[in-house]
Amino acid sequence: MAFRSRASAQIWPRGLKKVFRTPQGRRFQMFGPIASLESYLFNAVNVTGRMSRSEYWWSFLELFAVTLGAVVADAITIAAILERGTWQDIQITGLWSLYLVPLQLAPNITAMIRRLHDTGRSGFWMLVSFVPFVGIIWFYVLLMLPSEPEDNGWGPVRTPRKRNAKTRVVNGKKVAHDPLAAYAHLLHIDAEPSPEVVERRRAEISEYYQSRILGGGAAVSS
Repeated sequence: MAFRSRASAQIWPRGLKKVFRTPQGRRFQMFGPIASLESYLFNAVNVTGRMSRSEYWWSFLELFAVTLGAVVADAITIAAILERGTWQDIQITGLWSLYLVPLQLAPNITAMIRRLHDTGRSGFWMLVSFVPFVGIIWFYVLLMLPSEPEDNGWGPVRTPRKRNAKTRVVNGKKVAHDPLAAYAHLLHIDAEPSPEVVERRRAEISEYYQSRILGGGAAVSS
């Protein structure tokens, strides 16, 4: 089944969260970097569920960046030690990369299995990586395939966990507080306001002037 996703024009600018629709019209959200890392850590030993493409690759990039930083830091440390001494002076327990790589082994395997589940394939498809020459390329192509748009044998379509949204009062009404809304406004800060917006702002200024300035002056003179 071909799967093509399209962004929702109403939701994307507001909260900077990309919302897509499946061919059947079902909406789902892409995972962001924080939600992806959170899912990776809390599902480190889970081999029965699913892991969306954005969920997997965000966590992959974050962990790759952390591991690369640790390797670079260890290389700098080793180079500094060798300038003053010998290889015997290097303390293995002080190298960060020797801890990070083994700790990521099991969570990475379970994440790959769940990513395969998300594409509708069994975790045994990991074995194709052992095929000489082309196996590892084939395997990473499988990890890049899109999610199945509907529920499958390993669970429902993956979406970020909903949090309890904070609310604030605007014009006497409670509205959900979106911390990313300010960034969305910055994207349109140079845009010309529409005639409706200009008229509404004029009405607000006129109402404020009459109620606070003229009304306040009348109260003082009386």
